Amino acid sequence: MLEMDEGRVSFADALKPPEGYELSFAVGTTYSLDLRALLGICIPLGLGFEPETLDSVNPVSLFAALNRLRGKLVMYCDKGSMRVDVSSNSRTTGLLMLLEGMVHQVAVNWRRKDAFSSFHPKVWVVEYSTRSKGDSLYRLLVMSRNLSFDTSWDVVVSMDGHSGKGDACSEHVAQFLEFLADGDAQTSTDRDDPRRRGSHTTRVRLLAERIREARFEVNDRNFESADFFPFGPQGDNVSSLLDARKCDLLTWRWRSMLVVSPFLSEGSDAPLSVMARHRSGASGKYVLLSREDSLAELSSDMRASYECFCPASSLADVELEGEDGVDASAYSNLHAKLYFSQDMSDRRRLWIGSLNASRNGTINNVEALIALSVRRNHLTFRQMLKPLIGDGGKERPPFVPYDPPESLDLEVKEDQEFRRAFRIASRLISFKAVKVSGDENDAAIDVIINVASITKACADISLKLRPLLATDCVQIGTGTRITAQELAFEGLHAEQVSAFFVICGMRGDGKSRECVTVCPHDRFDDSELSLESRSSRVLGEILSHSNGELSQYLAHAFDLPEAAYAINDEGRNNITSSTNGRLPVPAGLYERLLDMADANPEVFRQASQLMDLIPNDVRHDELDALRRLVETFTKAVK
Repeated sequence: MLEMDEGRVSFADALKPPEGYELSFAVGTTYSLDLRALLGICIPLGLGFEPETLDSVNPVSLFAALNRLRGKLVMYCDKGSMRVDVSSNSRTTGLLMLLEGMVHQVAVNWRRKDAFSSFHPKVWVVEYSTRSKGDSLYRLLVMSRNLSFDTSWDVVVSMDGHSGKGDACSEHVAQFLEFLADGDAQTSTDRDDPRRRGSHTTRVRLLAERIREARFEVNDRNFESADFFPFGPQGDNVSSLLDARKCDLLTWRWRSMLVVSPFLSEGSDAPLSVMARHRSGASGKYVLLSREDSLAELSSDMRASYECFCPASSLADVELEGEDGVDASAYSNLHAKLYFSQDMSDRRRLWIGSLNASRNGTINNVEALIALSVRRNHLTFRQMLKPLIGDGGKERPPFVPYDPPESLDLEVKEDQEFRRAFRIASRLISFKAVKVSGDENDAAIDVIINVASITKACADISLKLRPLLATDCVQIGTGTRITAQELAFEGLHAEQVSAFFVICGMRGDGKSRECVTVCPHDRFDDSELSLESRSSRVLGEILSHSNGELSQYLAHAFDLPEAAYAINDEGRNNITSSTNGRLPVPAGLYERLLDMADANPEVFRQASQLMDLIPNDVRHDELDALRRLVETFTKAVK
């Protein structure tokens, strides 16, 4: 189950629709979000293909996938933890603007500006449907993996379900979705007016209603049932999430406990201390696997309560390469969070999710765990340990006994403190209103932000703001009082306009950090330069390279088999291109459209939407004929 050289799962494999299904709607949550990683999963979600790397994807395919996903994907992330590298000349950078309606930020304990609280769950709730009968399939993914390019070792539980009689698990998933849509007294969530057509808040609520009537099945012979636990901070008001301190993991008396957690803390109410106090009997084992630097920060007394192990020099041979050719193995480390517990009556449970064995995780953060109940005579404590720490054989296990260092790396600790301080500073900024004006060649963005009072933790950090795809920053004033500030960005092209902005922070010693933030949809006025007109401009730039690009785009628009060859550059020659000014149209198109009119009439609405985005300066007689053909078929299938 946990063997590192077997059973690896990619994000794309976990999310792409099963055979015969297509995506209806998906909600994803992550702590840190890399926007280029989000671009990457849009290919398997929108088109059902898994590319080798993001930059191997033809921009035409990515553009088509992003447009297919409009209104079908909602992504929540922690405020202050969004990133993207736009310094490289990637052909996909201009498409980042198409993500602006998908991404929404969550600020936990937002009234306590100095709280080290995080929106930390890594959960996906996905609805697929068949084209013919409209049958729905639901998928629940609970994992420790953020949506980023990190290559650390993570774990995931995937369960599929169908409509039927719901249970406690589906009820808790539905409650979590309702929390995402509405927030609560402790958490501020980007949300829009539910009365507005296409409101993501309404769509998430409706998914919660359907999930409540679904039943998820555990497709593994080792487990008999599962339950989902969404945790959140508890305040004076009633919280819409559960209290992690009251779950069985921390309240039951377990005889044996395996804790796998990259980040730790101690204290009387921290998980490691609580579990050690509740230990039942002396015959069991308490084993802790964590990063070397995290174990070093624990007291010797706390380490003595557990058998401690840390990663060997490399957890596993990492074959993938990171972005821009960086060797990903340099970043391979432990990021999994799991717990395996066994009590005196031999009841065993496997817990997987986002919860670190830290005080923040159980008290301040929003987290999620799934608990799998182990069948009798299946999956023993020893079987769980063997692939991790070995059994004394000759093979070197991925985790080795921890040997305390003589001294701590103070530079690493200082860098961690700066990251925390900058994250607090970035959360001081919220958008009051953003207005886009001008035209495609000379646009301006007028921004009004609210800046909360500065805190001691980040008093020496100066802040600046800039549009994501622009270079010029504007200074943000900070002080001891809440202020509203007006910022102006001028001389922009349409491709540089989006709801995404970059917050830049610099400390007095010259150290700097950046994060991406996004203006909520209902405060972003782009009526003079809409997303449709901006994305049409980006599409025009892509199509200007050759007629072959336009032919590939049409293959996606009509959902033709030729679109499969348009995913990677290596397959571009499989779609005929033309240099004589004529538009190559796939053979037998009319006959295929007749078949689609019967099997999948929705394709004509999709084709019409994608063709409407083709700029007016892209002219072909055949293109006009195709538009008339689509209009004819659309009327015929109504």
